Amino acid sequence: MVAEHDAKCLEKVKSLAVQGKTLELAAVESTDFTWRSFLYDLRKGTLKFLANAHIDTLPTAANLKRWKKSSSDKCKLCKGRQTTAHCLNICKVAMETGRWTWRHNNIVNYVVNCLDAAKFTIYSDIEGHEAPGGGTVPPEVTVTNLKPDITIWDKVNNKFHIFELTVPLDVNISQRNLDKSNKYAHFSTDITHITTTVTAFEISSLGNVSSENRKRLNTLHKFCKAGIKLSMFVKNISCCVETILSL
Repeated sequence: MVAEHDAKCLEKVKSLAVQGKTLELAAVESTDFTWRSFLYDLRKGTLKFLANAHIDTLPTAANLKRWKKSSSDKCKLCKGRQTTAHCLNICKVAMETGRWTWRHNNIVNYVVNCLDAAKFTIYSDIEGHEAPGGGTVPPEVTVTNLKPDITIWDKVNNKFHIFELTVPLDVNISQRNLDKSNKYAHFSTDITHITTTVTAFEISSLGNVSSENRKRLNTLHKFCKAGIKLSMFVKNISCCVETILSL
């Protein structure tokens, strides 16, 4: 009952426009031990940016106008309304110049380097890691134009595992998981000669890892090299986003 009450309170807190951001950050910091364990190891500038981004007190154009320090709330790059969410995920110019792709690929690259290539055949949509002929699904498995981010072929047990990463805003995590899960779900039934699983996972654009996604990362971690601890694996994936935020 206490846990249910706390969950309801947190959902209410998240709905508050501004003041709820500070309370939400405190709730995450107190319950997410993985996130909390490395939060204060960050450089001062990165930690300051991260904290301000979480509570929406960055000097974005929208906030500067709200604070009456500017007459415009427009992004100088794309002319859209420049909120924190806009800076992290929405700006079209940032998207077109590859910033979001770069952030996404940094995480994929880290994960691929952790995987045990001696035991499994691994492909990813990163240059140098593609399947024969391109893409991430080898023709021996199936012919497709789709390119999941990471695929792991366990030839010993005749299993093919598909992992797809998204780096959305926190509020969009559930929807993005549903979208990507549905996009690749057909592989599980279309590929009949190999047991195929599909796992979509999300790391928020602020580096947060939800409880559901810690479970998904646990599944991915099972394919990692010996000696890589789950806690460090999750921590470093979060750090991939945090480091980019400070650039």
